[in-house]
Amino acid sequence: MLKLCLVCSIVALSSVAFGQLPVGSDAPDFAVHQRVTLDCFQGRPLVLMFSATGCPWARRELPPMQELQDADLDLAILVINSERNRDAEFLANFMAQNNFTFPTAPDPTLENAQGYQVAHTPTWFLIDKEGKIQFRHEGSGADLRAALIADATELAQEGTVSRTEAVNVEGKG
Repeated sequence: MLKLCLVCSIVALSSVAFGQLPVGSDAPDFAVHQRVTLDCFQGRPLVLMFSATGCPWARRELPPMQELQDADLDLAILVINSERNRDAEFLANFMAQNNFTFPTAPDPTLENAQGYQVAHTPTWFLIDKEGKIQFRHEGSGADLRAALIADATELAQEGTVSRTEAVNVEGKG
């Protein structure tokens, strides 16, 4: 457990977060594999999660992403794995071993995590179809899982998120 928390801390320290992107701001562009960018999701709400396979808190929050993937919602999903030395092949094997089918991509240079000012994993951004950040969830826990699913459903159905307060979390890496 200590080793896993150390990995999460390295991800956090490597991310150089100087604050948080405010709700309502334009979501920064990202590029994974030089072909997936924010523009690919234009016109569709997006749940963007920054994760790390070596972080126990982030791994606990991957099943809700699968739940959202399996739901009949007009919602795009992307999980960016922000971990050094974790390439696309490693990530594909991890996804297959865990029966996850949602889209994911590696961020081994942490460039995308830095662009979103991510200091901890897991961190989610709920982005509306115009590319505006509607809410940011950070951490892990049962309250957060329920809030994420409710907020993502609201985003898909209403185009916005009414939540204004952070959710209680059990931990974050």
